[in-house]
Amino acid sequence: AAAAAAAAAADGQNGAWIGALPVGEGTAAAQPLNWSKDVSAQCKPNDPRSRVDIILAAECVWLVDILDEFLDTLKALLADSPSASAFVSYCDRSSPGSKSFVSSRRLWDGCVSREMQHEVVYVGDAPEAKGKTCEVHRVWLGTQQ
Repeated sequence: AAAAAAAAAADGQNGAWIGALPVGEGTAAAQPLNWSKDVSAQCKPNDPRSRVDIILAAECVWLVDILDEFLDTLKALLADSPSASAFVSYCDRSSPGSKSFVSSRRLWDGCVSREMQHEVVYVGDAPEAKGKTCEVHRVWLGTQQ
């Protein structure tokens, strides 16, 4: 992985994250985060607050208990990279009146209440749950389109 990061930097990808791999004209790398901790305390090996264009969050939130921490972390990441967008995939496992599972409405209303904008980029059937849907939304801060 270190060799890939060095190769990316040698190819003109200055500022590539540790462990970054070349993808198209850029690089991609992962930084695991604990949503219950401040983002600034989780800057090793890479600082998730800098040099970010796209954030991918796939199947990261489904329980009500973790929704606020996830949304607060997402907003913190987007605030430090104003031109970045997050792509959040989500499968709705809730049923009417569910107290455990996050509904689609609650998730996206949570984005809006934190001044994050969002737009649907995909909706399809959830493969593991008949009658349920999976969605991908692009999420951003501010007025970017």
